[in-house]
Order: sequence, then C-alpha cells, then structure tokens
Amino acid sequence: MLRKYYSLDECNDVDYVIEHLNQLQDNSKIYFEILDDEIIKIEDVGLLDVEIKKLLKFLKSNDVVDYGDDYDDDYEDDYF
Repeated sequence: MLRKYYSLDECNDVDYVIEHLNQLQDNSKIYFEILDDEIIKIEDVGLLDVEIKKLLKFLKSNDVVDYGDDYDDDYEDDYF
C-alpha cells in the first residue's frame, strides 16, 4: 500500500529519486511535493496496482523510508 509520506533522510541519491517521481508526475500517475527538505508527500492519482508495487520497490531500494500517513506539515504553527 502506498503511504502518504516518505522520508528522504536515509536516501543515498535524492536527485535520482526526485527525477523518477517527476517522471511519474509528468505522466499523471502521482502528485508529489517535498516538505521540510526531507519529507515527500505522495498522492496516487493514476497508478495501477502493478505500478504501485514497482514504486514501493523503487523507494525501498533507494532507502526512502515510509513515514506513514500522520505527518503534520503544520506542526510549526502549533507552537506559536
């Protein structure tokens, strides 16, 4: 299952991962954005099940860590 947030903290080749995600986004398969320089928010907008499996394998092989679905991108506002 594709999660909503992933961490690039342990990724060895961030540029390669971003390039791959950009290709998927250009093909209208996903929408993604980078939050806080190391968290990626991914939204599936047209991936087939087999494409989801390939993407998950790609992320895992590039040390992109599942951050789950509960990342609060507005957490800084909570402290002010």
